[in-house]
Amino acid sequence: MPPTVKDLFGARRPAPGTPEATNFTMNWAVSCNEDGSRSSFEASWRDYQQLQKTSPVTGRRWGPPARCAGWSLPVQHPTLRHSDGSLILAAHLYENMSVYAWALETRKAVGGTVYTIPDDAHVATTKVPRCAAEVVTYFVSGARPRPCPGLQPPA
Repeated sequence: MPPTVKDLFGARRPAPGTPEATNFTMNWAVSCNEDGSRSSFEASWRDYQQLQKTSPVTGRRWGPPARCAGWSLPVQHPTLRHSDGSLILAAHLYENMSVYAWALETRKAVGGTVYTIPDDAHVATTKVPRCAAEVVTYFVSGARPRPCPGLQPPA
């Protein structure tokens, strides 16, 4: 992405010579390119105001759902097919961002192996050295990762 576009979407630049931890521009583009329910800004703003009325404490949590309003590219509908490839689906048992059951549904649709992580932390495998090493080993050798404890609460 051009730097101007990254700046527009608020992407943070990593320190020189280090990998990008999260590419918010790519994340946004993937979400919007596959969002078949894009509503106008006006409709999203109306829904957000109604949510604040019905849920005054939690209604502001995520902001207006107009993330993709005005996105000019056509929706891309992916075609899923089952494969016997070596896909590993990392799934956190107690996470609310990517619900565990979704990984099971994805495996049913496309194949692969569910790699269960017994925590509630999105991308915890990158925050636990032993788990990160298992992921790297998978990408380098194709060997199925050994169990990962995930992020554990402090004692």
